[in-house]
Order: sequence, then C-alpha cells, then structure tokens
Amino acid sequence: MRQDCIDVFKAFDLPFECYFNAGMDHEEVVHDEIEFIWLLEGNATIWCEGESYSLTPDTVFIFYVNQKHSMKSHGDTFSCSFRFKKDYLKKLNLYFERLPFKNRVF
Repeated sequence: MRQDCIDVFKAFDLPFECYFNAGMDHEEVVHDEIEFIWLLEGNATIWCEGESYSLTPDTVFIFYVNQKHSMKSHGDTFSCSFRFKKDYLKKLNLYFERLPFKNRVF
C-alpha cells in the first residue's frame, strides 16, 4: 500500500496540502482535516465509514473530519487531493466538524 504522499506546494505555506497521485492505494486512515479527492483519470473505489463509493473521471469525493477511509484505484489512474489545514480553518473560526455531513460522489 502506498502511504508516501508528499505535499507538492509545501514550500509555499498554503492553507491546504496538495497531492498528485498516479494510482491510489491507501490503507484505512483517519485524520482531523477535511480532504477532497479529485479523480482526473481512471476509476477508483473509496471506502468511507463502512460504505463503498465508485469514482470515475472528473468526480470528487469529500472526506469529512475523523472519518475512517481507504481507497484503491483500478488500472491507470491520476488524482489530485487537497487536505485543508485545521490550524488555518480555526484561525478563520471555521469549525466544519460541527456541521452535519453526508458522503457522496460529486
């Protein structure tokens, strides 16, 4: 399983982390940031809180704070993910973990 994602814009101190991935193969993780996965090419399956979701090109999935999730691509894929830094959101008094949220593919 690939767990070696590197923030491609780390040097710029942005309010989010950004990762580009050729293939998605991640074990189950939990983190306290909101994360967007944008599938640019290929097909992938995401498991989030016990449910599976299928992603096709040009679809987006949002992981809410503290959700158990994993993902696996099928064949050649390319994706981009954004993870909003919690400290930045707190500075703006944005507490998304207080809002109700329902997972779906956009």
